[in-house]
Amino acid sequence: MIKTETINIPLALLHSELSVKAKWLYLCLCEIECRLCSSRHEAFIQKNDDLCEMSGMSLPTLKKAKAELRKTKFIECWVSSIKVNRHGELSTEHFTHYRIKEYEGERI
Repeated sequence: MIKTETINIPLALLHSELSVKAKWLYLCLCEIECRLCSSRHEAFIQKNDDLCEMSGMSLPTLKKAKAELRKTKFIECWVSSIKVNRHGELSTEHFTHYRIKEYEGERI
């Protein structure tokens, strides 16, 4: 049996003047939230490389779409870094935290 999920899309998103890429990124982020979070309002972590692969966007296009969503307050996001020891060498990995915004009980 195939498991299906429903993603609620705010009408404000559909009627907004956001680019098609920003709207697609929003849907990708909602799908990730459905998989990773046990409830709404939770933040989740996703690397840009993984989001680029999932969305089919280049890194510059992803960053532009992400900026559109942040500016219009559809998402919150912030970056954190951790030190990782790989094969005896210390490197810094950057992760972006995302939260799909809620507005008066509805997604926006």
